[in-house]
Amino acid sequence: MTIKEFSDQFDTLLDSYKIPDEFGRVENLVTIKLDEYEKSVLLTEAQDMILKATFQGAFDLSEQGQVYFSGLITVGEGTPIIGDTYSDNGKLFTLPDNVFWILNERVVDSQNNKYVVKPINYTEYDRILSKPYAKPLKRQAWRLYQGADTGAATPLAEIVVRNSNNISEYLVRYIRKPVPIILEDLGDLTINNVSTSSECELHPIVHHDILNRAVDLALARYTTNIRPSNPEQ
Repeated sequence: MTIKEFSDQFDTLLDSYKIPDEFGRVENLVTIKLDEYEKSVLLTEAQDMILKATFQGAFDLSEQGQVYFSGLITVGEGTPIIGDTYSDNGKLFTLPDNVFWILNERVVDSQNNKYVVKPINYTEYDRILSKPYAKPLKRQAWRLYQGADTGAATPLAEIVVRNSNNISEYLVRYIRKPVPIILEDLGDLTINNVSTSSECELHPIVHHDILNRAVDLALARYTTNIRPSNPEQ
């Protein structure tokens, strides 16, 4: 669906809802009229909601999901930084700033050996450390999150291996954050720091879901501010 189709169909769906005026008078049915910026805000929010709902509580993508979000799957590299780590064998990396959901990851050491990275939570980390063998497996590394000192929104990845000094590379395959759906150039206004028109990057099969969710958001938010089309009646 192009941005023009998004805009036109948004108006069509919204116009199909005839709402009584603020006094509940059905003889003064009105419709909601939104400009392109307002529609863009709602479409972008609907897109984010659908993306979050898809991945909430998930550990992997189904084959169908891989198709739906294939345009957002990318590979990036973490950047090593100096900082305090909780583990003696930990090493900090910054993640790409557009990471939304990590699919899989690996580290490479100075001898070009590759290690699969297993994400673990803090409770599991403590549980493993209480055992006699409190280290990752031979071809395995652990990843925990911690906040950046700069207050950046993207967390740091603490990678734990048997000998962190040997880590030379940290690769991540991930779902990146999609660009906002912007129906026209916005001038001085921005959505997620973007002001120029941009198409929806998600697979076309979910476009109508985004559109319907955006219209639902419009109805929920704007009906309380409806004014009669002819206040003198």
